[in-house]
Amino acid sequence: MNKPSVESAYVFTHALLQRACYELMLPSRRGELHRRALEYLQGSGLAAPDELAAHALSGQAGATPEEAARLKALRRDLLREAAEAAIATYSNERGLALLDDLFMCEGVSEGERVRLLCRRAELLNRMGRMEAAVTEAERALATAQHLGDALEVTRAQLMLGCCCLDTSQNARAPGLLAVAVEACERLREPQMQQEALLSLARSLHTAGRPHDALPYAQRALAIGQSSGDPLLLTRCHQQMMSILAQLQRSDEAQAYVEPLKAALESSPNPGLRCAMATTLASFSHGQDRLEEAMEYHRRASTEAATAGLHAEVARAEVNLGGLARQLGRYNEGLKHVDKAASMARELGNVRVLWFALRNRYDILDAIGDHRAALNAATMAARVAQSASMAWHYLVSCAQQAAAFLELGQAEDALDCVDAALTAPRAGQYLNFVLAKLHAERGCALFRLGRPEAARESVREMEHFLKLAGSEPDYDSQRWIQEARSHAAA
Repeated sequence: MNKPSVESAYVFTHALLQRACYELMLPSRRGELHRRALEYLQGSGLAAPDELAAHALSGQAGATPEEAARLKALRRDLLREAAEAAIATYSNERGLALLDDLFMCEGVSEGERVRLLCRRAELLNRMGRMEAAVTEAERALATAQHLGDALEVTRAQLMLGCCCLDTSQNARAPGLLAVAVEACERLREPQMQQEALLSLARSLHTAGRPHDALPYAQRALAIGQSSGDPLLLTRCHQQMMSILAQLQRSDEAQAYVEPLKAALESSPNPGLRCAMATTLASFSHGQDRLEEAMEYHRRASTEAATAGLHAEVARAEVNLGGLARQLGRYNEGLKHVDKAASMARELGNVRVLWFALRNRYDILDAIGDHRAALNAATMAARVAQSASMAWHYLVSCAQQAAAFLELGQAEDALDCVDAALTAPRAGQYLNFVLAKLHAERGCALFRLGRPEAARESVREMEHFLKLAGSEPDYDSQRWIQEARSHAAA
């Protein structure tokens, strides 16, 4: 047999053989070898931080108390470095595992444990595991309150508010974030305050309250302009543009378009590129440039997938489905919304799930499959009701009633509308929804031979249309026109 080379002399040919040799060593001998390996690998730069952390842990066996304490501190530093590197490269599962290892380390302070729980919540939220993120943020808040550290309590409140936004607990978000804004101001923490202001603006904006959201977005922008942080400033511009576009202040929103386009091509952060593409898509949609909006949503989906932002991929799919429906590409639209609904269910993201089901209803209604449309609207109503999404619930009830009317089930339509009109009310464009519900109620009553009650519903319909100041979109017009024609007959 040829003599083995120096390089191959200590190469084990089987993992079980390697393990057997390792376990036959005394623990003190193993610890000594791990310390020597750590010293060599650290000096040569040949190992990643997580590998060095493993040697620092195993090297504590047989070490003096002083050396063991040094290795424990070194391991904590290496795990922090490894976790942040994993998070920065969107290795989300790896980042979570490393944060877990760090959390369990001896010598981690209670203040750092709060920050680690917040970091875990942030990462879970990024991955789209919304309910798990809320649970982790609640753990962080309870730990911070037990510690009695005002800064850590504020940090945890901010994280919990952000994590609640896309869950069935979304109604908690504005209150938590408003408290965080005030606390950051008291504590003179401008960077955290800007984050809290942006999150509060987003929570109000997505709840259909852009007028309330705008002052907070403006305050965040003022802090961003003084801080000089280009990343945060871009996020502020994005939020301002989105809110102004929803408020139909297009000229003011347009001022942010070109800077966002430039940042979209230059930013190294795929998560931020996703957000910017989504904002530009929304603006293009508002300008009726539908193909352009689809391209931006496709870009958003690509960037979100790169960053491991599963919830943002689902959002992009919802938006692509809605645009495909508007362009008359119904089969394509169904593929997008079904993918979004499947992802949203897996992630526990109720807001995306509701929008996917609503868009599914719109597509099925457009192609005349009213039975399937009714199923979609019914599921959407259940999702909205369970999540206390009041405006969304009314919209889904109006869709259910429309499907019942199309199927000739006027009594069911009437029951659906009456249940909706006694439900809690909240959200933007409420007058339009109430006008549609009263129109459908009037149509159902006319079909059931109750003209006087029907005319009262038509009067209510006209009242809410007057409050809205204009006629609603195409999907409500058919019922409004039918109700008016019955009332005039």
